[in-house]
Amino acid sequence: MSRGVIQPSQQKLAEKLTILNDRGIGMLTRVYNIKKVLENDESKLRAI
Repeated sequence: MSRGVIQPSQQKLAEKLTILNDRGIGMLTRVYNIKKVLENDESKLRAI
């Protein structure tokens, strides 16, 4: 099999992995933002 030729099944798998990776990055970003908000709220409550 030549390196330059991608089989249709490989193309589908690559597309699915790309989508899954993008979703994973999106989820990590949301978790990070939620964590920041909760930490900020917690520090504000301590100041009261």
